[in-house]
This record gives sequence, C-alpha cells and structure tokens, in this order.
Amino acid sequence: KKAISLIKAIEALTMRKAHLAVKHEEMFKVVNISLGIIGVSLGILLGTLIVAGIKANILRLSKRMEEVTSAIIENRQIPQEDIGSINSSDELGMLSNGLSKLIDSMSVDMSKREKLSKRLYELATVDHLTKSYNRFKWDKDHRSEIERSKRIGSDLSLIFFDIDHFKRVNDTFGHDVGDTSLIDVVAVASSVIRSIDSLYRIGGEEFA
Repeated sequence: KKAISLIKAIEALTMRKAHLAVKHEEMFKVVNISLGIIGVSLGILLGTLIVAGIKANILRLSKRMEEVTSAIIENRQIPQEDIGSINSSDELGMLSNGLSKLIDSMSVDMSKREKLSKRLYELATVDHLTKSYNRFKWDKDHRSEIERSKRIGSDLSLIFFDIDHFKRVNDTFGHDVGDTSLIDVVAVASSVIRSIDSLYRIGGEEFA
C-alpha cells in the first residue's frame, strides 16, 4: 500500500511538473512572438526614419542646388544660406559638405564680381570730378530718352548750359578753383532738378 501510495504521489508530482512545463513552453512561445513583433516593428520604424532622413537631406540639397542654379542663370548674388551639416561619412555627407564649400566659394566670387562690375560701371558712366554723369552716359541715355518719348508720346525737355568765362577762372585762379567751381555748379544744379531728371557733364564746363 505504501509503495502504491508513493507511486501515485510521484505520478501526481510528475503530472504537475509536466503541466508546468507545457505552460512555460506556451508562455515562452508568447514571449518569443511578442519579441519578434516588437523587433519587426522597431526595424520598420527605424528603417522608415532613416529613409525619411535621407530623403529630407536629398530634398534640401536639391532645393539648394536649384536656388544656386537660378541665381547663376539670373546673374544675381547667391543667397547666403547654411545648408546644414550632415553628420555622415557616406556619399550624402560628402555631397553636402562639397556643395556647401562650392556655394560659399561661388558666393564670394559673385559678390566680388558684382562689386567690381558696379565699380567699373561707375567709372564708365560717372564724371570722377563732379560725380555727375559723363559724356559716355549722355551719348547712351539721350538717344533712348528720345525714342521713349516718341514711343509713348510724352513731352521731353532738355537744358544745355555752360559756365561763362570758365577759361578766365582757370587762368586767373588756377585749376583747383576751376574744379571747385565745377563741383559747386553740379551741386546747385542737382539740388534744383527732380529725382527723375539726370545731370550730365558733356564737356569741360558744358552740362546737360
């Protein structure tokens, strides 16, 4: 009887152990499936974020290149805008850094060229002494003004004047006084004409 009771107790214990083992195995499957689902979800999320980041960087670079191309075609200054560094050692990072350096270099060059062009235009069109427009500018403008007046049927007024006895001023008081006289005449004339009018020095002491 004792042996049978012992066998039955061992059998009951074994059944409980087997039941627990099955239960643990089922729980292990659930945990594995859950971890798998979480892993796949995280992979998809990280992949989506990486792809979105790459697309955003490429889009930013493309937009910046379009701005630079447009500025070059329209011959205007390249807008100074930081592309933003991409912390990457791959081709995208190299492209971003290279483009940033190229834009900085071109911006400086175009800025220098614009200043030089402006300075050359001033030298070509402005009288260096009186700062009024010079004969070159007069020859160009008066023709276009006449054509514009004819085209739109508007009135056109033109005044010629010169400084009387200017040679006598130079001979008597010297060229420095003569130069000051020219500067003063231009200052007076500029103060009485309208902002839409233009003043030209077309000869030594002759103005229009």
